[in-house]
Amino acid sequence: MEIRMSHVGRMLLRSLHLLLVFAVISVHRLEAQPSRADTVRFLEQSTFGPTSELVAHVQDVGFEAFLNEQFAAPMSDYPELEFWPPRRPPSCTGTCQTDNYTLYLLQRHFFSNALYGQDQLRQRVAFALGQILVVSAVDVRLPSWMRGYQQLLYRSAFGNFRQLLSDVTLNPAMGRFLNMLNNRCQTRTPPEVDVCRSGLSSKPNENYAREILQLFSIGTFLLHQDGTHQVDGNGNPIVTYNQYMIEEFARVLTGWILAPALAGPADIGGAGAAWTGSVEDIGTKLAELAGFGQL
Repeated sequence: MEIRMSHVGRMLLRSLHLLLVFAVISVHRLEAQPSRADTVRFLEQSTFGPTSELVAHVQDVGFEAFLNEQFAAPMSDYPELEFWPPRRPPSCTGTCQTDNYTLYLLQRHFFSNALYGQDQLRQRVAFALGQILVVSAVDVRLPSWMRGYQQLLYRSAFGNFRQLLSDVTLNPAMGRFLNMLNNRCQTRTPPEVDVCRSGLSSKPNENYAREILQLFSIGTFLLHQDGTHQVDGNGNPIVTYNQYMIEEFARVLTGWILAPALAGPADIGGAGAAWTGSVEDIGTKLAELAGFGQL
């Protein structure tokens, strides 16, 4: 009887072991082959839209493997654009005008890449970042300037947000759009040598300082992890910054100017649009800012 029970026990343990193996296999299978509905929803969030082939592929490899594929996918760069002068030469008409003085080439790349590009996740993240860290062609009219900004969002889509914010801050397109370019005491490029140290009473433009606090980073109120407002003893939302901090941020964000203009295309002569930025020494101002709240 003891031998029979031992045999039955071994049979039961073996059966349980097989059941556990089958359960683990089933879980892995479910993870590797999500439902079509879940896959479509996932792809609607991580790409510019699912196709039948893409749905089948993700169901086969699973969500995590697909994301790893996307992180490793080559970046689809925007087309290189020459830096044409801000004012269109009379000789630049037709295709020349379309390519160098409108956003046509950038728009065509965006939509073509959204439809057929392999780096779908990077595109969606860059597109989302572009809805937050906004610049506008109303102010940034040259496609050569806009190309560099959009390329920055592409390149930084999977990077560190602090680095992205730094790069965006020093990008000439953003400087032009939110009035940080030539901020304080300056009215033109090239600027006066004593920029921001002239003792004049004019105050720095607060536009970018306000935007970087309100929209690009910490927002207007302190939040809990679930997104609800933190409140003070009277039940009022706790603000993250005040007007004084805006003024001090604006004071730090001064001194940025355009570099000397780049050479224009060889066949037209003259200078093209300035692109890279130069700056006065802001180390002292940054050190001063460190004392104004823990942000």
